[in-house]
Amino acid sequence: MWIKNLETLLSNGNKNGRKVVLEVIEAGLEAADPYNNTRKLLTIENEKLIIGHKDFDVEGKGFVTFDLSEIGSIYVLGGGKAAQRISKGIEDVLGDRITGGAINAKKGEEKYLKRIDVTLAGHPIPDDDSVRGAKRIVEIAEMAKEGDLVFCVTSGGCSSLVTLPVEGLSLEDIKNTTRIMQQEHGVPTRDLNVVRGHLSSVKYGRVATLVYPATMVFFMLGSGLGHLAYDERDNAAYIFHPGSRPSSFKDAVKIVKKWGAWDEIPTSVRAHLENADTRYKVPKTTTFTKMDIHQFGVMNSRFMLEGAIKKAEDLGLTPILFPRIGSTVEARELGKALSAMALQIEGKDVNILANGTPFKTPCLLISNGESIVTVGKGAAESEGGRNQEFVLSSALRISGSRNITVASVDSDGTDGPTNVAGGVADGYTAKRAEEEGVNIFKALKTHNTTSALRRLNDVILTGNTGTNLMDLRVIYIT
Repeated sequence: MWIKNLETLLSNGNKNGRKVVLEVIEAGLEAADPYNNTRKLLTIENEKLIIGHKDFDVEGKGFVTFDLSEIGSIYVLGGGKAAQRISKGIEDVLGDRITGGAINAKKGEEKYLKRIDVTLAGHPIPDDDSVRGAKRIVEIAEMAKEGDLVFCVTSGGCSSLVTLPVEGLSLEDIKNTTRIMQQEHGVPTRDLNVVRGHLSSVKYGRVATLVYPATMVFFMLGSGLGHLAYDERDNAAYIFHPGSRPSSFKDAVKIVKKWGAWDEIPTSVRAHLENADTRYKVPKTTTFTKMDIHQFGVMNSRFMLEGAIKKAEDLGLTPILFPRIGSTVEARELGKALSAMALQIEGKDVNILANGTPFKTPCLLISNGESIVTVGKGAAESEGGRNQEFVLSSALRISGSRNITVASVDSDGTDGPTNVAGGVADGYTAKRAEEEGVNIFKALKTHNTTSALRRLNDVILTGNTGTNLMDLRVIYIT
């Protein structure tokens, strides 16, 4: 079971509704685990390593075969919230054939790899271990030579977890830039990563240049529903993948100014971006045309959503899948919007009901994506995350309903800078909060949602899941 506190979550409120949404969340998380897909990608037959699977082929190449008797050393490099689960799949197939490796995973995980070094690093703000692990990755990348095989595993979170500042910048410069842009100004990750790519010695394919002329195999976990490597919405491959979305220093400057953060980020960062030192220019994709590179998508959101949809159907419900929602949408506003739709389906909101109900009940609204929480200057004093904010905002809107239950989790198991995955709420939550002296309005205003949900025993606890496919939101209407 991924959900560790299920019994507590089912002890109050709309117990039947909670049981349904939590079973669907559980099924989605189970389907999101990249380990089994990694194992499917790798087969050894007669000393031949066969890599490929019809469900995970990004390039349309089918299968790639290597004669292990002709391979020199085998290394595994990477970073991200799912890096250890993917690496575990590689390790369990190749075993002592792996010469060594280094990955950076998120603090809070347990280390369980045997032949690959694991550094537990900081996220969403990088820390000293992010730098220490990045240096180890560079060391091993530089060891690779012609005839060697290097697996590069990437997933969301690697832009923070693997951090190595360029000359002239400090870790504090990058930490402050990240905090100011993401937490205080609400900059979405895809924009932030364009900026961080120009502050780092290891992003935008720079590690790939160190690995050359060894053969590289990329195992990537992405959030999109299409091709993982070249979908510019998915930034997981920014560290290692040579085909990552190209950008210039001017692009980075434009983004910082667009979000109104230019005068607030460190002076050293502004100078670095303005100077556009050619030593740190993003390598052109043509630089890598001579390299022997293969890429495979191990997992994306489709697997998680299909797992949730199947469970809904098994429960006799009609699943309704929304297009990916988020990126620049505030979590509490998204909660208001989706819970208002749930009320329309329920048929209790006469103002919205004017055009008729769009779906028959019982049904389940399922959505994916990442909303944002713009905390502002009070970031250090707040404890919460977008899923918790979504749930509490929904609780206010559906207050009094006997037919609506809402649950939302971050698929990586850690919502924002907290150790909880998300939360659950129903039509009784707002009343229970009032009785317990929990001020939901204040919790939302101050973005201090974790303590409110903890007092209500409504936080969902999973621990680190070893995947990163954004959020899974479920609304059940009877």
